[in-house]
Amino acid sequence: MLSSSADSVFDQAPSVAINASGDLVAAWAGEGAGGRMRLWSVVGRASGEFERPQLLSADGRPTASVAIDATGRAIAAWVGGPTGRAMYAVRPAGRRFGRPRFLGLAPPNERSSDEEVFVAAGANRFALAWRGYVGRVNAGGQRMPGLTNAVAVRVSDPATGRLGRTVVLGRGSLGGGEPWIRPLSVSDAGAVLVQWASFAGSSQALVVRRLLATRTVGGGAFESVQLPDPVERPDGYQNRVVLISAPGGRMAALLDRTERSGESPGPTLPPAISRFGPSGFSAPVLAPAANPHLSAAAAAAFGVAEEVFVAWVDQPRRAFPQADVGPLRLAVLDAAGSFSRNTLLSTGLSRGPMAARLGDGRVLFLWSAGGDRAVGGRYRAALVDQAGEPAAIPAPSGRPALDWYGSHYRELAATGDYAALIWEEFHRRRSSAAPPQGRVLISVGRF
Repeated sequence: MLSSSADSVFDQAPSVAINASGDLVAAWAGEGAGGRMRLWSVVGRASGEFERPQLLSADGRPTASVAIDATGRAIAAWVGGPTGRAMYAVRPAGRRFGRPRFLGLAPPNERSSDEEVFVAAGANRFALAWRGYVGRVNAGGQRMPGLTNAVAVRVSDPATGRLGRTVVLGRGSLGGGEPWIRPLSVSDAGAVLVQWASFAGSSQALVVRRLLATRTVGGGAFESVQLPDPVERPDGYQNRVVLISAPGGRMAALLDRTERSGESPGPTLPPAISRFGPSGFSAPVLAPAANPHLSAAAAAAFGVAEEVFVAWVDQPRRAFPQADVGPLRLAVLDAAGSFSRNTLLSTGLSRGPMAARLGDGRVLFLWSAGGDRAVGGRYRAALVDQAGEPAAIPAPSGRPALDWYGSHYRELAATGDYAALIWEEFHRRRSSAAPPQGRVLISVGRF
């Protein structure tokens, strides 16, 4: 259990990253006395040793993002301050985090109210991407008319570690409050992938931009790649599009649960996979669901080569509000573009699958099983080998918080042989009048 301080009553919104040596960094938000939101970080090792938590910000929003490179150098990013500015701090290997710095999207004569920020690391390079509103902000931090919503990125130089210049990827109407879905990744070769949602009228377009590897500070060129169009149904729901990537420049798009902006998940289509090739993204291939009109949240990861492993809740039973639970099914999309395996990972009530690729191409799946309306049961886990054969493995103990989108409540990270899971756990007080407490738990495994 990671605890921010003795007076924290609700630790939440955790993030974790781990490198191939088993060094890890985590961050979370702790709500102390008076409702103040403080952001904390901790550095540890897979052996179970953790340093004393360090306060990153005494005035932040309850979200943070962390990354760690092959040398043990870590970086944390968050939105803080009275008007909400994207900030970051760097921790050299073996030391503490340095002083926070602004990312600097707004020109000197403007103020910005940033919405979210993410950080990712490869072997020797960091990238930070954030979304914000550039322009006027009143004294209360509220955006004024005429603001421009922008997506920006900064990339570090592999030789010096310094962050390069700010590159604005896009300006325009980007749909305030819409989450980024795995928006940022950095390969060990230095390629950077950024994904975000851009809205024009009532249509949604998801765009991927790639920064090619370069040895100059902030150098490289961005190329635009269009993701597959969401599959829209007559009732207005459409697929969510999630980008997955793997070494060697492999990319694919997972189209999983259908949803409508601002609402809980609705009627669903089977998950589909679209792989990226020389001519762009291919036509989506539907997973072999038992019932094409009853499938729910999915998770996917690349295997050794071109195969993609997909797990999803099949034939969900909507027994819980805003949560689809049911048997968990596994399928493998082979290099020829066909699903060659179709098996059950779990026959019980499962929800919220997560996937992480290990260094040798095995895929770790985690999900929660059972539970009630407030707590997501217990974790279950399976390790899928290079041939696509799953085997049940011991899962972390603890009761995950109910979460149907998989964001802000838990995070799974894997590099090399190591994987780390961090999650928020609710536990009620004995008095029904008292508010529930929350705590952050972390579990590390070597496979």
